[in-house]
Parts: sequence; structure tokens; C-alpha cells
Amino acid sequence: MTAPRPYKHGTTTAYSRGCRCEPCRDAKVASNRRYRERRAAGITGSRPGPVPAAECVAPASPALTLVEVEALLEARARSLAYTAGARTSAGREARHRRAEVLDLLAHLREAVSAA
Repeated sequence: MTAPRPYKHGTTTAYSRGCRCEPCRDAKVASNRRYRERRAAGITGSRPGPVPAAECVAPASPALTLVEVEALLEARARSLAYTAGARTSAGREARHRRAEVLDLLAHLREAVSAA
């Protein structure tokens, strides 16, 4: 049997592994406080979930330049890459949506180069 991995005190990880020293309790209290503040602000979950590609860019407005749209699509592809690494249904969905965003980005670049 292997020895348990050491953990850093003053973290929620240490608290969840059973440590009840004051720094670990303080970390847990702070974590719970941040959670309640996010919930009160209407933010649920610790990470943003996948957003459909159509909702990511929002309706095109004359104020957005092609460079800005390209930057938005690249940012969306990067954010989906985080979830896409998971071997879950959410990961599969994120990989699919990321592929859609990258296709859209390729079409945009092709249209710009053709113009």
C-alpha cells in the first residue's frame, strides 16, 4: 500500500482530505464564501459551461471589424479546448462545437483573403 500524498495546509484540498487545522478551516470558509457570492450574483458552477457557437459571437454589428470577429472566434475555440479535453459527454460536445468554431474561423479567413 502506498503512503498518502502530502498536501499543502491552508487549502481546500487539505480540508477535504480531513485536516481541520486553522489554516485549512479558513481556506474552506473562504471557499464557501466565494461560492455563496457567486450564487447570489447568479453565477453557477465553478467554470463556464460550453456556449453554442451562435451565441458566442452574438449578432454581427457594424461596430465589429473582421479582426475583432476573428479574435472572438479564436478566444471561443481556446475556451472550448479546456472542456474538450474531458472524456465525458460534455467533452464530446465541446470538441464538436470547437470544430464548428474552427470551421467558421477558416471560412472567415478564406472570405477575407478572397476579398
